Amino acid sequence: MKSSDDWEKTINNFLKFAKKGYYRIYAQDVDWNYDYIDFNVWGSSSSSDEIELSANKSNPSTSEYIKLTINTDEDYVWKISFYKVQYRSSSSSSWTTISSRTNSTYFSNYSDEWEEGYYKMKSSDDWEKTINNFLKFAKKGYYRIYAEDTNDNTTYIDFNVWGSSSSSDEVELSANKTNPSTSEWIKLTINTDEDYLWKISFYKVQYRSSSSSSWTTISSRTNSTYFSNYSDEWEEGYYKMKSSDDWEKTINNFLKFAKKGYYRIYAEDTNDNTTYIDFNVWGSSSSDELELQTNDDTPSASEYVDLTVLTKSSYRGDINFSAKYRSSTSNSWTSISRTSSSYFISRSTTWDRWYITMTSSDWWEKNVENIFKFAKKGYYRIIAEDEDGYSTYIDFNVWNPGLSPLPGFTLKEFEMVERIYNAWPTLISKLRSEYPKLKNNTTWKNLSDELYKNMRDVINKKSDRKFDDYDDFDEDFRYRFNYTQRRMD
Repeated sequence: MKSSDDWEKTINNFLKFAKKGYYRIYAQDVDWNYDYIDFNVWGSSSSSDEIELSANKSNPSTSEYIKLTINTDEDYVWKISFYKVQYRSSSSSSWTTISSRTNSTYFSNYSDEWEEGYYKMKSSDDWEKTINNFLKFAKKGYYRIYAEDTNDNTTYIDFNVWGSSSSSDEVELSANKTNPSTSEWIKLTINTDEDYLWKISFYKVQYRSSSSSSWTTISSRTNSTYFSNYSDEWEEGYYKMKSSDDWEKTINNFLKFAKKGYYRIYAEDTNDNTTYIDFNVWGSSSSDELELQTNDDTPSASEYVDLTVLTKSSYRGDINFSAKYRSSTSNSWTSISRTSSSYFISRSTTWDRWYITMTSSDWWEKNVENIFKFAKKGYYRIIAEDEDGYSTYIDFNVWNPGLSPLPGFTLKEFEMVERIYNAWPTLISKLRSEYPKLKNNTTWKNLSDELYKNMRDVINKKSDRKFDDYDDFDEDFRYRFNYTQRRMD
């Protein structure tokens, strides 16, 4: 660095990657301070099944807009949906899905495209669209924005948001566990700006009995109905940051909740900057509750997940499982089979037999590692029920396409055949009614019926199917499509 750089240097044409994948570049100064930047290299423009997101800056401050660029395949002129955004704090390894794109805790300003949740590519975009002033983050931490095109191709981009240039206005709370039982202590961690050495006040706490009920402010931090035990910091209502804390303080045995439900704890520094943290408290070992937990509720398809069952202390018996599924474009749940390779792969014997048995040696908690892998993206609901009739469920959002159920077809290609097959009767009926030349064309009817039968053979995975791979299907489909167009005129 030179004095003329004025503490900032931009190097044009710094680097061009040769191979798609993930890269991390580290930089270090002479004082051993270091930082890094991540890149997700998605391949050349020949990768027709790709969609890519990039930004002018992957580590913005909370005072900076980001400029987002979308790159698509050359013939793609449909919607790009920003279908999910996740967040994690600097002290956490788990991603949390943000339920609303307009949540002011995370986003201070945004474009129409972000608010509406999509951008529709136009032919004039020439397969690349840059959205200026796309989004401004409100809270420091790590963000992951997912995008999807109408062909179910997905990608994401990561941001490391470090706080504004006046980052004394930052305070962050995190915990070792945000879904504790009433028998567990929580460990609270406070992160502040580097030069902040004043009080962090726990100025308000709220409660609600369910996710659909309204928040109620708890008037006293020592109310035994809600808190069974607590630290001096909680009782006094503050902690004073010290220089020895190095801008981060963890308070062990901070608080123990007394009642199941949802809690929100607010914190404030002396500059009136505020934040909060949510807890979902599910009940103690003496309750009549059944609970499911997992190591990852947003796994990739083809990635193992673990499932933990927690029960009341006196329960000895079976826990039975069932499952439901819905796609990202549907609001309706459909019951699915536990042994269906279209939904679950690499299943454990526990999952295949549909239940586990709780015994006294389990101490009210049983963990099943590598219980299964999901086979396709979408939303899954795993339901558990004990012999007393108590039930609960846990939801998974599986975010990538996963593995194909049929050699010669990727999962995206297989699902494309399924979608066309399901829409085929309606499409043919509509064409017959709108185009008289097609209605009485025997050759066209035979071609349509033959294609419909051949698609059914793919879906049923018949060994003597005509289409050995997607290229066979695509060639045949295009031939029949072109024949149809010529006869419509």
